[in-house]
Formats: sequence, C-alpha cells, structure tokens
Amino acid sequence: MAENETEEVFEETEEGGSRRGGILPLVAVLLLTLGGGGVAGAKVLGPKVGPVLAERSLEAPKKKKKGGHGGGEESTLHVVDNLVLNPASSGGSRFLLTSIALETESVDDVAELAARDVEIRDAFIRVLGTKTVDELTDMTQRTQIMSELMKSIETLVGPGMVHRIFIPQFVIQ
Repeated sequence: MAENETEEVFEETEEGGSRRGGILPLVAVLLLTLGGGGVAGAKVLGPKVGPVLAERSLEAPKKKKKGGHGGGEESTLHVVDNLVLNPASSGGSRFLLTSIALETESVDDVAELAARDVEIRDAFIRVLGTKTVDELTDMTQRTQIMSELMKSIETLVGPGMVHRIFIPQFVIQ
C-alpha cells in the first residue's frame, strides 16, 4: 500500500496537479530580499558613502588643459538661449525659436555681455521681429540678418567687442 500511495502522489505532480506552496513563497522571498537590501543600503551604505559624494560635488571642478576640443579654459562665447518671438505679419500664428552666440575677444567681454543680457535680447527681438516668415526662412538673407544683429549689438556695447555671431538654433513653427 505504501508503494501505491507514492505512485499516486508522483502521478498527480507529473500531470500538473497541485503542488504545495506554488509561486507564493518565491514571491515572498523575493520581496523580503529586495526590502532587506534597500534597508541595508539606506542604513549601512548610505551614511558611509553620502558624505564622500557630497564632498566631491563641493570640490572645484578641474580646469581643462589648453588645446583639444573647446580651446582654452574659459569660453569667449556668450549665448542668448531660447529667444522666442512672433515674426512680422504672422498674426501671432507662427513663432521663431532661436539661440544666438556672440564671440568676443576676452572672458571679461563675455561677463559684460552676460550683465547686459536683457538689453541684448530686446535688441535681437526688435531686429528679428521686423522680419516676415519668408525673410527668415530665405537662406540668402541670412548674412543680411546677421549683419543687422551685429549692428544692434554694436549700438549697445560699442564696435569691436563682438567679433562674430553664430546661430546654432533656428526653428520656425
């Protein structure tokens, strides 16, 4: 009789019958393991590593060597980012999103341009706001638009401070 009982139990599990426990204990062990790891990380590892990471973020960034990509240690570019305006005769249904970079001779000039950023934005909006969508999208007029932007800058800061103008972003919607 003992042999028959073991054969019946074996047949039940082989045919896909019910197993004792199923997947529930596996899920419980998984959740306990993950929870225990989280608690151990927060209570043990966090207090030890946190101050070290905080000190690293407060340290001064290392200066770049001259040469290579990007040139020197400090940039001589002032970027007027995310300038948004409605072109002339668009009735407010179209807009221009642009960024304009101004190249100067020295870092001191960049600091002065940064201090006058609001005035520069206003001057650029006045110049670009007089252009229609057709004028803004016509690539043959790009040089003329850039010279008008240069004149507006020279009016504000004087001639010679800004050497070149770049337009790295120019989106008309």
